[in-house]
Amino acid sequence: MYHKFKVGIGIVLTLIMTISLMGRIDARADSSSDFVSQMSPVVVTVAKKYNLYPSLMLAQAALESSYGQSSLATQGYNYFGIKGSYNGQSITLKTAEYNSSGSIYYTNASFKKYPNAQASLDDYAQLIRNGLVGASNFYSGTWKENTKSVNDAATALVGKYATDPNYANKLISIINQYNLTNLDNGITEQSNTVANGQANSASSNASSSSSTTTTTTSSSDSAATSNSSNNVKVSYYLGDGDEQVALSGSFRKQGLFSKIQGTTSNVKNYNWKASLKSGSPVYVDNVGYATGSTGKQTWYRIRFAKSRTAKKYWVKSQALSFPSVKYLKLSTSVDSGLLSKKVAYNHIYGSSTLASKINDPEIANRVKYNINMIALSGSKNDAEVWMRYSLDNGSNAWVKIKHVNGIQMLPVSITRKISSQYSQYTLYSNPPQKGVNQSAIAWNTVPAAQISKVKVSSLAVDAYDKTVWANIQIGNQKYWINNNALY
Repeated sequence: MYHKFKVGIGIVLTLIMTISLMGRIDARADSSSDFVSQMSPVVVTVAKKYNLYPSLMLAQAALESSYGQSSLATQGYNYFGIKGSYNGQSITLKTAEYNSSGSIYYTNASFKKYPNAQASLDDYAQLIRNGLVGASNFYSGTWKENTKSVNDAATALVGKYATDPNYANKLISIINQYNLTNLDNGITEQSNTVANGQANSASSNASSSSSTTTTTTSSSDSAATSNSSNNVKVSYYLGDGDEQVALSGSFRKQGLFSKIQGTTSNVKNYNWKASLKSGSPVYVDNVGYATGSTGKQTWYRIRFAKSRTAKKYWVKSQALSFPSVKYLKLSTSVDSGLLSKKVAYNHIYGSSTLASKINDPEIANRVKYNINMIALSGSKNDAEVWMRYSLDNGSNAWVKIKHVNGIQMLPVSITRKISSQYSQYTLYSNPPQKGVNQSAIAWNTVPAAQISKVKVSSLAVDAYDKTVWANIQIGNQKYWINNNALY
């Protein structure tokens, strides 16, 4: 998959070693781990020069170039899918993009062709630092000085660097898989030792932002409660602490532990309460990505009471059931009166990437929010609508809007194209909603010459069914249509 923009990477070695390694970097690698090890030294050097996150740069290079195996990487040293030409050289390839409803489509595009890896890395780093024409701070949300963690930087890329709404989650997954936060050398990440396999209990402070801590511990198999005798490395990401997730249908098959297995020798295994059942909500405040000789496993720290002093337990991800999340890109202004409360987060509730509060100095005084994405989360009985907006420093923040029964109306003023398969969608005079019968409008009553491009004046968000309807104008008439028909 190729995107509009991308970034560079490195590890701090001597200048002579860096130059030597740079000369040996190949656009191809025998394996993903080879690619990571080959690129790491140079990425750290470049990232340090521009004060960017090495972990994020390397994760992007890996994702965008398929670990050096993509056509752009093998033919033009283009690890980041940067479009355009470099000294007049380019490569034309088919690229995947996402439309306003989050659906994928394909188009041909020209990408830069570099003479070597160094040119690719430097060009990307300059792009992130210098931004776009007329918008020099376009990527400022990824700069170290503007973020508290690499997770913040990854989230800031969505909707700006790439159109994939799950882009940040993919990058964070790669970072965790290869422990790339080690490349950041603790400069901006909190690197204090995690005691007994758990992050600081003070992390439950609701005003704190998400932080990352990595620890490596070895355990012995002498204790019956621990089934790991190998070194286990865990990267911890702190959540807000108020987020609730349902227990999965197979939670009783999973253990309920005092700590992540393998982080210490005295891990206790508890019994689940008989009153718990599939779907029972639990509070989640921490996620740990564990890596050891037996493989990789994601763990979550949970508690059964709202009180932050309640006893906490660690469970494997299989014990929890995260609802699906639907993202929709759009650009509009929303009144602050729609918010459930004026609190900003780095992500939404209800996804496997835990959310934490972030600081927006202007949130108390904001009257309008210029949003660039909405997310529909939660179950049918507890549906939620979230909006993402840009902070003054260029990074993104999420806010939750008030819960409403039925449809939430959002005013917009945008122009969209209708899919060539528009006849597969139905036109209505009002937005369809549960329990309300609506009569369909035949397409042969609509002026065909005016169907291709339409104005959208409002969106009807049905969080219950995770459906978005668009109010479009064709000719002099307005109709409602499923937003998936637009791009």
